Amino acid sequence: MSVVSNITIQFYELLKARWKYLIALAIVVLIATIFFFQFNPIPKKLIVFVFCLSSVPIFFVKEKLETSALCCILILGTAFTFITPVLDTPDEPSHLARAFYVAEGNLGMSDKTADLEVSKDYQSMNERVKQTWKNDLKSVKPSNEKQAQVYITTTSTYSFISYLPQAMGLIIGKTLSLGLYWTFYLGRIFNLIVYALLAYLAIKKVKYYKVMFTAIALFPMSIYLSASYSQDAFANGLILLTCAYLVNFLFSPRKIDYKELFIFFTLCLVMISCKLPYVLLSGILIFIEPKKYKNKKTYMTALALLAVLVLGTLLWYLYYSTIQPVHRGAQVNPSEQLSFMKNNLFVSIRVLITALVESINIFQMNFRFGWLKYFSAHVGLLYLAYFGGLCLFFPFNIKKKLSSLNKYGLGLIILGVMVMIILSQYLTWTPVGELTVVGVQGRYFIGLFVLIPILTNVSDFFYKQKIDPELNDITEPHIENQLEETSLSVENNIWLISVSICFVVSMMIFTIAFYNI
Repeated sequence: MSVVSNITIQFYELLKARWKYLIALAIVVLIATIFFFQFNPIPKKLIVFVFCLSSVPIFFVKEKLETSALCCILILGTAFTFITPVLDTPDEPSHLARAFYVAEGNLGMSDKTADLEVSKDYQSMNERVKQTWKNDLKSVKPSNEKQAQVYITTTSTYSFISYLPQAMGLIIGKTLSLGLYWTFYLGRIFNLIVYALLAYLAIKKVKYYKVMFTAIALFPMSIYLSASYSQDAFANGLILLTCAYLVNFLFSPRKIDYKELFIFFTLCLVMISCKLPYVLLSGILIFIEPKKYKNKKTYMTALALLAVLVLGTLLWYLYYSTIQPVHRGAQVNPSEQLSFMKNNLFVSIRVLITALVESINIFQMNFRFGWLKYFSAHVGLLYLAYFGGLCLFFPFNIKKKLSSLNKYGLGLIILGVMVMIILSQYLTWTPVGELTVVGVQGRYFIGLFVLIPILTNVSDFFYKQKIDPELNDITEPHIENQLEETSLSVENNIWLISVSICFVVSMMIFTIAFYNI
């Protein structure tokens, strides 16, 4: 039998087994197209292309969720790379400027205008902001001149690490003389690839709640951001990988050894300069019983590493707080805001608590694309129902019951990260003395979504699962996988991937309709 015949037979068998998911996807595409375009002309060829492209991952779903997720992110993300207009994601102009800055060998940061020069190629791209892939960058010649771009300081809270993928794309594009058009999209694609790899590693590493990790890795906003110059792509992937180790620490019957402890520490150390509030994930080490560590020295090492992370956090804050981003203006000053909080303690606490409560209502902001310009409440509500169902009722089949110390500790960490996110916005974006917190967005909380079902899942009331008290006491170090989440069947994996694809494609069609591409 020839190779072509063999491939044809395999494709036919897959089509026969998965046709219903393709039909469901086609229905979703049709409904989304009719709803979002309404009476506007529909680019039929483009919509058909989007459907065909988004159906490809369904054929590649296997037993391993990480491989399926990797394929899905790369395919859908590449589509978003070109469908999303030039510099149309939140703060993307500033992120592109920083990527140029790093690509040209500047690893540090300065607030002096003379030190913030980048290639004029950046300005050429920035002048095409919100233009579609039909822009005229192909006709613009690359420039060897430089000019100051003070908006680079807007990214001062992040280190160069978050911009290495985008910078690599820019460097390769320039080195190969690909022109500004393909260089721009190559930077986006490299950012996407790094996010996809980090998500792949996270899903592969985590042994529990793989379904939730996969669902959040395929979250529409996550893929949308990864297909841009936003540093959130690297940060979200890093958070997923860090959470994978955190979840394994909580549920694995194996004792925590030096190797995994130092990997977790390294991830948290990088987190300080990429998404500072999430360094609090390292606090889980305090809320894990000493007997869970390999020995007393390992436990003491964990505490010492936590002290290093606290010191690193303070040093990083002191470093970037000396840089005055241009977006702040005269009324925004972190030092003066801290003084205001100190002198008006109860008022400040009330402001932060109010913002914390209101943050629950900003979940749907994750379906506000562009510069928070176009928003689909309908897709957001549907996803909230889907996400809530996973968190509350999906049978993750975890056979170990967490101790009260683990649960309360994890709850405090989630709350602490939320407070830190709000506090950082209050200090760096909110005018001094303002009684509301400015700039809090739903995408800042995406990293916490994978941890929510650990505290909220009530599937035990509906699906009887046996909790082994001996395993729960972790008295048998030779037990490796008895607590590991049961692998889903390929059919269940297809369901999970297909639902995620439907949400991503819906927002993709919304983008096409909004810009009348």
